[in-house]
Amino acid sequence: MERFPKKIGEHHSTLGLSYPATPEQLKQAKKELALKWHPDKNPGDKHAEKMMKSIFNAHDELVKFYKDHAHKRFMGATGDEKDVAERERREWEEYEKNPQKFADDLFTDLFHPGRRRGW
Repeated sequence: MERFPKKIGEHHSTLGLSYPATPEQLKQAKKELALKWHPDKNPGDKHAEKMMKSIFNAHDELVKFYKDHAHKRFMGATGDEKDVAERERREWEEYEKNPQKFADDLFTDLFHPGRRRGW
């Protein structure tokens, strides 16, 4: 099991989920608990209001956590993500201006790997 901040574990508990949870599980848990603790079903109940806030906060925090986690795994633990994205953006702009460069680079990558980018 991967390590994660204590708050993330608390948010999973609030929603009655275990780590890791899928987006569908997050959505379903939020929906079920929101129906249970909705102020219209519990008029005047301060605990229900507090639970609703906790449910939505836990859901939002977990969605952010999982998106950030997925992004970091995709980008890799090394290197600066902004530099990678900027380099790719500039490279695609070059390809749009000069489609032949794209074909040449593709050919080089396929038949002479590592030559163009210095890998």
